[in-house]
Amino acid sequence: MSDTRSVFAQTGEGDVRVVARATTLLSIVSSVTETDIFNIAVPGNIMGIHRMLRLTLLYTRLNNSGGAETAPTFRAYVGGTLRVQDASNAAANSANWVAGQIQLWLAMQNANNAMILSGLIRQSVNTAPNTGIGDIAGSADFGGPVGSATGTTFTQDTTADWILRVSWANGTNSASVEFRRHYAILELL
Repeated sequence: MSDTRSVFAQTGEGDVRVVARATTLLSIVSSVTETDIFNIAVPGNIMGIHRMLRLTLLYTRLNNSGGAETAPTFRAYVGGTLRVQDASNAAANSANWVAGQIQLWLAMQNANNAMILSGLIRQSVNTAPNTGIGDIAGSADFGGPVGSATGTTFTQDTTADWILRVSWANGTNSASVEFRRHYAILELL
């Protein structure tokens, strides 16, 4: 049974609608292969000329390999075209998991084929907290804003079905280097 639920049929200006969610734990370990962490076919005509999709993805990472991790790679594809690719921070060697969030916004700009992509990737430091994972009192978090490769709008026909695909590739192949996607939700705003 799939854990991706779709409510594309629901529409209504001004309402936030859950489009899809992925609730099953996805683990990438002992691999440097690019792996989809979210992949959905977005039906045509749900975005109109002013709507936006927001993808929120919750993850954790661990590098307990005993050495420095090679930087992993984050990618986002829209309609089959790579729009964002960037190396993430290489997690320091530690027995502590780190918490992270990815948010992507895909917004229409006064047309059904002019889209802008923006996003934010944040990850905690891997010092030990009092309880849980992460460390909000730590010196810094990692990550920052991302955007489409063009830096402006790009052409994406939203009157036909199109694919939103987000992937991760660990930089180090080790049983002690792991990325876990815990939850993802795609909303129509």
